[in-house]
Amino acid sequence: MNKLIIEKKTDSIINSFYLKYKNREKIKKNIPLVKSLKKLDTIFILFKQSKNEIKKSSGTITKKLEGSIDYTFNFSDGHYFNFLQAKYMNNGFDSLLSDFKIKDKRFLGKNKERIITYDSLNENIEELENIFFTIQNKVFYIIDCKDTTKGKIKLKQVNLFGNYISKE
Repeated sequence: MNKLIIEKKTDSIINSFYLKYKNREKIKKNIPLVKSLKKLDTIFILFKQSKNEIKKSSGTITKKLEGSIDYTFNFSDGHYFNFLQAKYMNNGFDSLLSDFKIKDKRFLGKNKERIITYDSLNENIEELENIFFTIQNKVFYIIDCKDTTKGKIKLKQVNLFGNYISKE
C-alpha cells in the first residue's frame, strides 16, 4: 500500500516539474534552443510515453545490444530522434559500459536548464535539423517518467540517432 502512495507521489512530482518546465520554456522563448544547447556538454531528456514519444525493446542484433531499449521522438515533419539505451555505448561495438545513475527528485529542479522534452523540440521544429547537428556529440541521459521509485529518478546514458534526409 505504501509503495503505491510513494509511486503516485513521485509521478505527481515529475508531472509538476513538467508543467513548470513548460512554463519556463514559454518565458525563455526569446533565447533560441540551439544557442542554449551549444553551451552544454550533457543533456537530459525527459521522456513521457505518448503518441509521439515511443519506448520499445530493441531486437538482439548482437550479444552486447541484448536488452537494449529505443526511445523515439517522432515529429510531424517526418523526422525523428532516436535514443538507444544499451548495456554498452557506441552501439555495442566498444566494451565501454553505459552509465546508470539514481538521483533524488531534486535533481530535476537543479538541472532544469539541461533538460529537454519532446514539446521543447517540437516547438522549435523549424530548427530541428540544426538542433540535431548541434547536439549530436553531447552526452545524453534519459529520464523515463514511468521508471521512478520512492522519490528517486533513474538516469540512463543513451546514444542519439536521427533521420535527416532532405525532402525533395
